[in-house]
Amino acid sequence: MAMAGTASAQSVLERVLGSITDIPNVNTVNGTFANIAENIGILQNATIYDNGTDILNEADYQKLVAANTYEIIGVAGQYVDSAGNVISAAQYSQLTVQQAAAFTEITGTDVAYRSADGTFKGVATSAAYTAAVTAGNTLIGAYDPIVVAGLGGIANSIDGSITNVMQGIAAATASNGSVFAINEVTVDIGDLSTTVLGAVNTGDIALGANMGVSEAVAGASQAIHGTIDQIGGSVDTAALVLNIASNSTSVLGNVNNQFASLNGSIGNVATTVLGAVNTGTITNGLNASINGTISDLVGASNN
Repeated sequence: MAMAGTASAQSVLERVLGSITDIPNVNTVNGTFANIAENIGILQNATIYDNGTDILNEADYQKLVAANTYEIIGVAGQYVDSAGNVISAAQYSQLTVQQAAAFTEITGTDVAYRSADGTFKGVATSAAYTAAVTAGNTLIGAYDPIVVAGLGGIANSIDGSITNVMQGIAAATASNGSVFAINEVTVDIGDLSTTVLGAVNTGDIALGANMGVSEAVAGASQAIHGTIDQIGGSVDTAALVLNIASNSTSVLGNVNNQFASLNGSIGNVATTVLGAVNTGTITNGLNASINGTISDLVGASNN
């Protein structure tokens, strides 16, 4: 058995062997033949958040936290506009009348504040700000984290991607409006090819046969009885035969090219991605039966 990658809780063979306990005629298996190419993924744990009514995944919970976590961005003596831009009194004094009209002075015990996600919440008294922080903490604290095994998906992957990022020089414009001449940059890339294989099984399993011979001799007389059973062909010769190519991870073979501010060309691009390929064979059975007589003795053969 060939394995690639980091082992997980169970391989295919382990799962098969663990499921045959109650299958008729398999409890007396006298042969297990396995030819396996396997790439095993690791299932990650994930955390969900439950408040008794709603369940949030990690991303939505973090958005909730950011929207209800607040910080002060301006205090009395400063000026703030509707977008949450805060300037000092000295900066305000340098504005034109039209520019100054967009700003409001923060006075008394008022503060300007915003949430951690960047949303400007406005101007409120210190007491109102403290109440908002308390309410946000209460809302966030109502969610209990619960770790769920396997919910995070597959951790590892086989990555044979090709990524080319080419950045040229953008034309610069002087402050007086004149344009500086810059020679164009040209990049030519040849052929790109990537082949990614998850698991490939080209092995063969060839099974033989069990043979039993009974012989009786009395003087010059001889009797022979022979039986040949193919493996797996009867209750007494049950066999488990596996020829498997299995992949449980992500297999990536992307080709990504990005040009910015330059000229260029790319040759032929080819990508081949195979998760699991099995071209192996299992051969089992008997192709001949023999009947004969022994001339120098009085005998009969039955096979």
